[in-house]
Amino acid sequence: EKVYDGVSTGITVTVTSKTVSGDIHTLVENTDYTLTYQIAPANDPTHPTGEVLDENPTFIHAGTNVVWYYVQPIGGQETIFFPASNYQYVVITPRPLELESLSRTWPYDGAAHSNNVIRINSGSLANGDTLTTNTTATIMHVAESVKPNEFVWDIVSGDTSFTGNPKDDYTVTTIEGGLAITPKPITIGGGTYPDDPALIQPYMDPETGEILAGVKGADRTYDGIPTNIVVTVDDPGPGEYTVYYTTNYCGEATVWQTEPYLFTNVIETTVFYRVVPTGANPEDYVPATGYAPVVVRPAP
Repeated sequence: EKVYDGVSTGITVTVTSKTVSGDIHTLVENTDYTLTYQIAPANDPTHPTGEVLDENPTFIHAGTNVVWYYVQPIGGQETIFFPASNYQYVVITPRPLELESLSRTWPYDGAAHSNNVIRINSGSLANGDTLTTNTTATIMHVAESVKPNEFVWDIVSGDTSFTGNPKDDYTVTTIEGGLAITPKPITIGGGTYPDDPALIQPYMDPETGEILAGVKGADRTYDGIPTNIVVTVDDPGPGEYTVYYTTNYCGEATVWQTEPYLFTNVIETTVFYRVVPTGANPEDYVPATGYAPVVVRPAP
């Protein structure tokens, strides 16, 4: 009995005789005896059904095989010992193999992603065999996370004469990794007014602390024309979104409004904004929150 390794194996028959004095002598095949073989079904080993073979049969692939052997004395040995026969099992067990598709995470970019990296965690291929694999899972949106990285596999036998299924030579354990999409931060641009870059307040990604963009406030002299901050979502953005405003930011308890504030009279204040995606798959984006000053100075 052995584990499948792609190498042929069979039974070994050694014929000996014992002298009157008790000495053991090994007899010589085709001089002292002939040896033939026959194969029997594994589920009925005592009834061989195959043809009688002159050559010792060998086996490569996983399975349970029964080989009968027949010893016929010749060359005068037939007067010393009787013919003999018996059978032996040749058992080849499947080779263990563990395959794993690897996990991967991408930031949302509107494209479908797949990860076709598959590794052998334990075990190995037998002599001459080759493994082919292919993942079948793709992921595009945050809502699909975490998606199993499903894959298919196949084995091509190194034994070109083999007509069976090479997969039967292995006991394969598969582990599926996970595919995930992380939401993309909404980046905020600004309008053309005012031109003073000092009025651009940075927007910070709350997860990474990365400074992404800003929004422009207003600093002008009173002229009777209403003014407000300018919030522009950069492309590529979430497509559909709503901008909320407040002048009294207090964290989760903030009361937001969708109507922009308009300031006409002299004032110095801060307007907070929050951009929330509302289109298809809004979870693909991280809402943006920030602020900008609005200053209307007295006219001379």
